[in-house]
Amino acid sequence: MKNLSLPIGKGSGSARPSPNAKEINEAPIYNIIYFGMEKHEIRICLGSSCFSRGNEECLEIVKNYLQEQGLLDQIDFRGNLCQDECKAGPNIKIDGILYHEVSTENIIDILDQHFKR
Repeated sequence: MKNLSLPIGKGSGSARPSPNAKEINEAPIYNIIYFGMEKHEIRICLGSSCFSRGNEECLEIVKNYLQEQGLLDQIDFRGNLCQDECKAGPNIKIDGILYHEVSTENIIDILDQHFKR
């Protein structure tokens, strides 16, 4: 499984956490410390399948959301190459939770779930 991170400058259905989400959440996550603050992590799959099935649009939505919500300094947002979850894509991982079937229709709800207080 390739897991190369790339800095970040339409799917259908409703997003759902991976069946392995519990397993992922139990794995150690090494957060980035930035001026004493832990940063949240967002990884969006930019593999050809996820990208062509909607993550191209979701990428822009996430970037705009982070800017509009004033979260840019609190988030480590990067693109990943294929995560071998193509059949369930488009995929995005937020703080270790992998979401499948991400679309322009549900990405804001996913982000709000993690970042709205």
